[in-house]
Amino acid sequence: MGEVPLSLHIKAETSRRLEEEAQRQDVSPAHIAKQALTWYLESRKHQRQLSSEHAAEASAGLS
Repeated sequence: MGEVPLSLHIKAETSRRLEEEAQRQDVSPAHIAKQALTWYLESRKHQRQLSSEHAAEASAGLS
């Protein structure tokens, strides 16, 4: 799967912190942003799966 551009506006303070962290890790700010988005989406997916499992367990318990 290829990459597509993403543009967003962030607060100046967030940008400063992102730049500082990127320098500490010797990576680009974009690299950190990509990692953060991937982590967030995987975390939300996991949360949805857990919610579905809990709902199924609750339904099974009511039967």
